[in-house]
Amino acid sequence: MKVSASLTALALSASAYAAPSTTLTERFNKDYDRCTTGRASSDYLRENYQPWIKQLFSPCVGPTDTHNIWSSRTCVAAAVAMGPAIITDFAVCDKADTLFETDQPNLDYGVYASIVGDCAYDAKACPITRQNLLDLVYSELDKAGASIWPADASEILADVIGPIMEWSSNSYTGTVAYTRFNKWLHVSGYPGTITDGGEHTNGKTYFYDHEDDRD
Repeated sequence: MKVSASLTALALSASAYAAPSTTLTERFNKDYDRCTTGRASSDYLRENYQPWIKQLFSPCVGPTDTHNIWSSRTCVAAAVAMGPAIITDFAVCDKADTLFETDQPNLDYGVYASIVGDCAYDAKACPITRQNLLDLVYSELDKAGASIWPADASEILADVIGPIMEWSSNSYTGTVAYTRFNKWLHVSGYPGTITDGGEHTNGKTYFYDHEDDRD
């Protein structure tokens, strides 16, 4: 598998800015510009990979307490679309005191239930499926009055949602329990992209570092 540079580095290397590291150490440095990095990375994703994603930014950030961003179903959809670290850094452009994704409270369980259905309240809660996240993205785009839509739902499943499942369950087609999805929202970091000569050949498949790959 070939793993690209992080999207932050790719986005900013083409601009006047030096490409910063996206390690946790660098991102928590007082000189790290969260707004510039998050916006540039979102723009890079939008311009080169998924042109529909930015339509979820304002509907997420505008009405949401960004000290509790995972209480918003729209913000969870935005995290799926562009990565939790990108949306929380980008949000700083509008709300300067937005917490890092690592410092946000846990995913609101009511939001989780709205994604998976009433089975969230069963004695053994049901996990999130790829279809659940696809439905989440499409429903939130519809609510936002989107004018740009994903070209192909199967591409979103493979390139955007599959990597979340892989990070959380080590399977692109697996399911994810609340605890692992909540963990992904908090520690998965900036995405990169991969090509592997096989299934992920178009270079547009997201990739998230696992916990043991991060500093």
